[in-house]
Amino acid sequence: MNLKIDFKSKEKFFILFFLFVIFYLYLKILYPAFAINDSPETITAIYTLGISHPPGYPLYTMAGKIFLTLKTGSPAFNSNLFSLILGLFSLLLLFFILKYLYKESLIVFSGILFFPFVYGFLKETIQAKGGIYILNLIFLELIILNILWLLKEYSIKKIYLLFFIYTLSLSNHWQTMIFFLPVIIYFFIIYIKKINAKNYFFILFFIFSGITPYIFLLIRASSGVVLNHGDPSNFINLIKHILRINYSGEFASFNRSILFFQIKEFFYVWTESYGVLILLFFIELFYVFKNKDKILIILFLFFLINVLAVVFFFRRQQDSSCYYLPAIFVSAIFISGFLKNIFNIEKKLKVLSFAIIFLIAILILIKNYRFMNNSKNFLSYDYINNIYKTIDSGSIYIGSSDFDITPIFYMKYVLKKRKDLKIIFLNFLSFDWGVKQFKKDFKDFQGELELKKSGKNIINIIKYYYEHANIYAGYNYETVQKINMPHIQTGLIMATGKKVKEKVNINYFKIYSYREIFNNNYKKTGDTFRLISNYAGNMVNYGNEFLKNGNLDKAIELYESAVKLPFNRSKKIFYHNLYIAYTKKGDLKKAQEYYEKKERTK
Repeated sequence: MNLKIDFKSKEKFFILFFLFVIFYLYLKILYPAFAINDSPETITAIYTLGISHPPGYPLYTMAGKIFLTLKTGSPAFNSNLFSLILGLFSLLLLFFILKYLYKESLIVFSGILFFPFVYGFLKETIQAKGGIYILNLIFLELIILNILWLLKEYSIKKIYLLFFIYTLSLSNHWQTMIFFLPVIIYFFIIYIKKINAKNYFFILFFIFSGITPYIFLLIRASSGVVLNHGDPSNFINLIKHILRINYSGEFASFNRSILFFQIKEFFYVWTESYGVLILLFFIELFYVFKNKDKILIILFLFFLINVLAVVFFFRRQQDSSCYYLPAIFVSAIFISGFLKNIFNIEKKLKVLSFAIIFLIAILILIKNYRFMNNSKNFLSYDYINNIYKTIDSGSIYIGSSDFDITPIFYMKYVLKKRKDLKIIFLNFLSFDWGVKQFKKDFKDFQGELELKKSGKNIINIIKYYYEHANIYAGYNYETVQKINMPHIQTGLIMATGKKVKEKVNINYFKIYSYREIFNNNYKKTGDTFRLISNYAGNMVNYGNEFLKNGNLDKAIELYESAVKLPFNRSKKIFYHNLYIAYTKKGDLKKAQEYYEKKERTK
């Protein structure tokens, strides 16, 4: 059953040395805490054996927990390190696949050389959440290796293994793997005449064995786990959670705008990953169909299915680079295969071709390595920590976005910071399990709560606690207008409550951390730049509170501080506010200066 690949001693040395170098280089750029995405939730789920957002990622959670027993650093760093280890394993599998397909050492080395530094792979391998997609890539590689075994020699054990690996991948992130089902069915059909009744029983056994990790969600939800997204403690809730029914409305209706956005997103990820090497992909594709290379045509189907599935079914205008990882991987195989055709034409071109690809790989490394260096990126950690510095003891905090909700999971359940705070997750209050969780945490609450009406629920909660507690929230002014309750800007967040105005003069922004906020690399990432911009935007909002109360010096101090910070929109309103403040103060020279800046700003 073993796939025999003839490895030379030099090749074994090379791959081990290469993986060590990659490990060292990645270790230098790994996130020290967590990325600005779902990573804090992923880390918390691993650490507490809790339940992440749908579909729950049970396999990844359990595997990550085993890795965390090594305790080489903080839970956050260890979880990022787990993604890196998975990335190294996927590189090893790529080496096996290339060796089997092309055999020639220079071809294999060329493929393994540039893939670790391409944007689509590097981005996921240095962060905890990315490990979920790297694990799916590993499953895809194992499926490809199994297909190579089957095409070489049929065995019913290989059919069992194919179904087991595939269904096991569905217990990790089924949304990206479900679209490959036609390929699995194809291999079942071409060998169907060799399969008997006894074999069907074992096929079903391995199919169900592959999805058994989902039982973990049922068991943990029933055990009172602290992170319990969706509360899949019964069969109905479990199915809802796996199928992401609690995420209803996350996708927009199909339209041309989203379609064009996703097409543009794919080509952005693809070109950022490979640059001019994409030309080699198309040349190799031509040779594959010209020579009717069955194996590579099947691999191209993986590429095509992945791209079309994300473009047509991921109906959101947001970063979807992680979902294109299978296509990025197959591209590496095709680019490597290009050299095979060059070698067949002219043997003397071997070294020259390899040297050119080596040079391109170095350029890809330089380009993406600096951009992806997150070794000092504490932005998300500092953001939630700064919010914590703003909140008085014994207060209530309402989390409302990914910027504050997922990091709170880590603060609350892993670091156990500020046990005096009571946390409400606004979005959860639309669901029965979220209401149940709220009532468990706020046993004294006597008001009414309705499903699918989180805004109305928040109004009732604020009204109930208004007299007794300061209530802080991460939502914006638009949400405040919808809630129609009196709020004031307090540092990075909003605040309400009977006594909260007594705290308005606290100089929050002077006790905040601003590590790496001026790092220009982070401006290239949408979510990161939005988070950084929150400092400037909320600083201006906070200044408006002082301007309204007649404290001109404090307002001017905040406006001028905001001007110095990065901001992802126009700063015209900043200069306008400074013009108003200095005019009210009677400093007409300064007022004129900022008026002119306002007029020059688009």
